[in-house]
Amino acid sequence: MTFLEYGNASAPTILMIHGMGMTAEGSFGYAVERLKDRYHILLACLDGYDDTGSTFTSIEDQAAKIADYLKSHYDSKVYAVLGMSMGGFIAIELLCKYPVKAEKLILDSGYMKPWKTAKPMAHIVANGFMKLKDGKTDVFTKSGMKMVMGFCFRPEHLYPSATKETIYNSEYACLTYPLPDTAPLEGLEVSYWYGSKEPFMIGGMKRLKAMLPQMKTVCFGDYGHGEVMLLHPEQYLNTLIDELDRRTAIFRKIPYHIVFLIATASFRLRKLAILSFLFPDLTEGSVGSDGCQRVSKLHKHGTEERDLFRFQSAGNGICQGGDCRSQITGVHIRIPLPFRLYAPGMRGHEKGESVP
Repeated sequence: MTFLEYGNASAPTILMIHGMGMTAEGSFGYAVERLKDRYHILLACLDGYDDTGSTFTSIEDQAAKIADYLKSHYDSKVYAVLGMSMGGFIAIELLCKYPVKAEKLILDSGYMKPWKTAKPMAHIVANGFMKLKDGKTDVFTKSGMKMVMGFCFRPEHLYPSATKETIYNSEYACLTYPLPDTAPLEGLEVSYWYGSKEPFMIGGMKRLKAMLPQMKTVCFGDYGHGEVMLLHPEQYLNTLIDELDRRTAIFRKIPYHIVFLIATASFRLRKLAILSFLFPDLTEGSVGSDGCQRVSKLHKHGTEERDLFRFQSAGNGICQGGDCRSQITGVHIRIPLPFRLYAPGMRGHEKGESVP
């Protein structure tokens, strides 16, 4: 197994795992070229499809190798995992069995229920794929593939150096893969993409939904297995961008809310600039002769003016008694409601009252 990396290493990392019979670049090349300026892309080139002369053995073996690589290079953390077809099986195994952390899992027709006739079916598929990649297709192969997957691959879609053993092992692994007994994927955002012409993947989707209740589904429309990715790459890319950017947009809001909660929970604000930054309603207060900075408000009822809060800005650090109002320059500001309600350090103080 080899890995290919694209884009800025400091950007969020997207792990992409390709499916049976294809290569990583052949599957995701179009998306990679248009995403590498915004994300860091990591392509897993599976055994049997990586130009090293290796042979695909099992889904479990591939997941273990990817987990080892992520542990040594990424501290077992990525932003998103995209698994297409067999790559989806591997992605499920990776996130359920290993301490790999991701914020999003995207399964492009990435699971189907186990078959009781796995061995004969795997032989049929392997023979058909070998004919397809060599351009020697017949009516039986094409019709059988369309019946099972809703779409017949073309020779240019397949990895020309794939061996029959690799194809057989890949198909047999998918037809016999059992879902993990437990799925410790709480908090993970899961999406399942499918076309309406791939009935076996739709059946697997329903079973997977029971294990992952947070999973949402996206139907591409009247397409077969892998058809959108291979023949309509722009639609595939737009769907992927919507998934990735939607999640990113949510996380962009978090820093503001964290700052807001910290600010409203703080009993003593040491810098008026913090208020001015968070709330444009505020203007600068004034510094009295005792070195204490104040902010005032004019009461709606009556003409009396009082200090809403005072905090140390410089000097001796304590506001002694006396008529504090005489030290205010007359700047009036409006304190936002959350501060008036929830910040005890900002309750009104009568004139001449000491402020610790």
